[in-house]
Amino acid sequence: MSEEELTETAYKGLLETLAYLASLQVQEKHIIGGTKEEYIVPDDLLEDYLSEVEFFKSAKFPNRDGWLKSRAGEKAAKLIEELYSDVKVSGSFLEKYTHAYIAELIKADPVWIRLRDSSKKILTLCGFDLESWEKENA
Repeated sequence: MSEEELTETAYKGLLETLAYLASLQVQEKHIIGGTKEEYIVPDDLLEDYLSEVEFFKSAKFPNRDGWLKSRAGEKAAKLIEELYSDVKVSGSFLEKYTHAYIAELIKADPVWIRLRDSSKKILTLCGFDLESWEKENA
């Protein structure tokens, strides 16, 4: 796989993770109502986001950051970085939620709601059709 193909694949993965973070419908289905076979863990979702952004921030591949700014747009790239920082700073807020209180996290936690709203803004700027994606994934 070429660097260009790898970067394009990583970008699609980033958008997909942002979609999971942005969609209350999908979170209700896969986090609150997840089954043994089909579920999402909030910690894993945030870790995926951090890893995907770090792919574009790699000092070994400085062109990736420029590629992201070019593909997503300067404003979206800035918001991606801000969300990255927010997740890094706020990451420990999940520790207070056991599975029994997962609905409270998804529906009422102010940090989680802020992360969800930021993800929606980024997807909108990137031209991602969240509504269509939700129809396929919720």
